[in-house]
Amino acid sequence: MRIEGGSTWNKWDFHVHTPYSRLSTSFGFDPTRDDSEEKFDEYVKILFTKAVEKSVVAIGITDYFFIDGYKRIRQEYLSKPDKMKSLFPKDELREQVMRIFVFPNIEIRLDTFVGVEGHSVNYHVFFSDEINITDIEDNFLRRLNVFLEPNTPLSLTPSNASNY
Repeated sequence: MRIEGGSTWNKWDFHVHTPYSRLSTSFGFDPTRDDSEEKFDEYVKILFTKAVEKSVVAIGITDYFFIDGYKRIRQEYLSKPDKMKSLFPKDELREQVMRIFVFPNIEIRLDTFVGVEGHSVNYHVFFSDEINITDIEDNFLRRLNVFLEPNTPLSLTPSNASNY
């Protein structure tokens, strides 16, 4: 997104979970287990239609620990004109959707708790949409460790995280 001259106010939503978020299960389906193309199509339609309705110009696609939702949206939707046309048949709406700046946001929940009720601490790591998805996975995510047992670090992989 490039803005030339002066201050411009825009609506950004930095924190939009996808059905791939392991700790956010309010979507009614698990895209890693269900045959979910229609359900994920519906999720994408609702996400971008609401963003256009609310004049949101940028969305941080958020998942816990991984970028599977961002990857799917980027590779199977935003980079496929025919798919986007089938979901958004009206040219004007589709053009507005395609102008939305979409970037990956990884939410990492720590084992640190704060406050009287012991709320977990979460970090958010934003990446530029220009950084290759494979680079994020190989050079950032797989270099993180999870501790399922004290003093036993494991690399952050989907199978290790499923035990978390």
